[in-house]
Amino acid sequence: MSTYSELDGKRLAFPPAAAPAYLTLGRFLTRLGNGIDGKPLMSRQTLELIALSGAIDVLIARSTGEDPTWDAVVADDKGKLMVNAGAIEVLRNLAWVDPDAVTAPVFNVRVMPGREDDSAVEIRSFMGWHARMTDDQAYLAVTRWWQKPREDMTGRPFIATIAGLCVFVGRISDVGMRLGLAEFEVDTRDKELRDAWLFRRVQTPPGGNTAILRPRAE
Repeated sequence: MSTYSELDGKRLAFPPAAAPAYLTLGRFLTRLGNGIDGKPLMSRQTLELIALSGAIDVLIARSTGEDPTWDAVVADDKGKLMVNAGAIEVLRNLAWVDPDAVTAPVFNVRVMPGREDDSAVEIRSFMGWHARMTDDQAYLAVTRWWQKPREDMTGRPFIATIAGLCVFVGRISDVGMRLGLAEFEVDTRDKELRDAWLFRRVQTPPGGNTAILRPRAE
């Protein structure tokens, strides 16, 4: 019996709660296991990037209907990243975007976990994405600045992914230019787009900071 579940031979009426079980990335991946194809469900790099983005806290909250607690990912006293074992089932059941949802070209920007952007402090504070950003901070962090696509993407879906996980989605309403790079105006009010893409895994072509996802028939 736990040292702190009883006192003087009597069970405590209100014993201390057990500490959350945190796992190293390697142990977490071992527990996460393989998919039906026999391959690991997630690579170490994918898990690390998703963990550093705060997305695991959001995924847990979405599965429970509660607010994020922001403690799913911690660093131990040696700086080693640790993930709460309670996230295993959440990531194991993480859905992929249905390929049939890609009915028109989709502009995909690949971002990193949120970092400070000292070079653009007058316009935005961060680049990349993190779950604890405000909506305005996240919007500016992912919609600026990218190589302008060669084809007109006005009216097309815009998604931002971290290691293949969609963390931002909307529809492009305009594309402006600043110092030779594109800044996208994106309408994020489309619920159908959010339901189809947000916090789902996306199969994207390799290479580059941006890509255009196309319907399977193209």
